[in-house]
Amino acid sequence: SLASKRTCFRAEGAVQCFGYNNYTGQLLGVGSEEEMVLVPTAVTGLSDVTRLVSDDDHACVIRGERLACWGSGSYGMLGNGEVRASHTPFEVASAIATIQAEPSVVPTLAPAQSVPVSAHITIGQKHVCTIVEGGRVRCFGENMLGQLGIGSTQSIASNVDTSVLGLDAAIEVATYGTTTCALRNGGEVACWGAA
Repeated sequence: SLASKRTCFRAEGAVQCFGYNNYTGQLLGVGSEEEMVLVPTAVTGLSDVTRLVSDDDHACVIRGERLACWGSGSYGMLGNGEVRASHTPFEVASAIATIQAEPSVVPTLAPAQSVPVSAHITIGQKHVCTIVEGGRVRCFGENMLGQLGIGSTQSIASNVDTSVLGLDAAIEVATYGTTTCALRNGGEVACWGAA
């Protein structure tokens, strides 16, 4: 997972990061207080990671059916109800599950059975979105440009049960900067946030 200030990767279920560790140190979650960590170093307390996303100052992983985030917490983008940094991964959700979705089928192709959909998580400039039960998309963090999709511009600092309005049956979600899009199982794409 590449960002302009850091690189993180999964290795046998663990996560290693290197790069900018913030001038106050420890935002990489590797236990170092140095401003720059120049060699890949294990993030404290992570194992069995199946998915990893990161941005310049924060990162999130999926471990089984749990979401954990660490790094800068400004705007509440760690989902822990606070707006301060966490130097170690903090579990913020347990409702992330593998879901089953009907496949999108081109009319000329024979229909398939059911398409298994892995849990999806995406990280934006200062917000996080993930697919939860029922194909709903839940986002938290900064919301000044409506990037949480909740019908307001109020930031959410915790992983409360607030989903993107009017959206269900999502099978993939992706974010770039302050825009997020979800692919629905019928093939439609819905986007929200900055235009």
